[in-house]
Amino acid sequence: MALTKQDVYQVEVTEGDHVQVRVKTLILEDGIVISSSLHRHVISPGQDYSGEIGKVRRMAQAAHVPTVVDRETTRQLYELAKRLRQDAIAAKDAAVTAHEAAVASGGQADIDAALILRDEAIAARNTA
Repeated sequence: MALTKQDVYQVEVTEGDHVQVRVKTLILEDGIVISSSLHRHVISPGQDYSGEIGKVRRMAQAAHVPTVVDRETTRQLYELAKRLRQDAIAAKDAAVTAHEAAVASGGQADIDAALILRDEAIAARNTA
């Protein structure tokens, strides 16, 4: 009754040059599978894969050439800039709405708070 553990790897490169790793862990008793589990993870271009087994490292190294890593980094930076711009626009819109409400209410404290919000939104927009 000897129990052994065996990992079976399936490695593939997807269209976006991501390396998808599927590990099936088998628990065997005298050569017969008594239990199994699956784990899946993805290695994106530019992500560290040094802790992976040799087969996975070789696939990632072949797929993640410098141009692929640069393309992925550029895509991520573009998405971040786009999200920051959308956040700045939303903050500006919220500040304008608050300012309009404060002016409509006529309260000086409300107007002052709205002006501060407006200035912060303008500053955020200019840095985005």
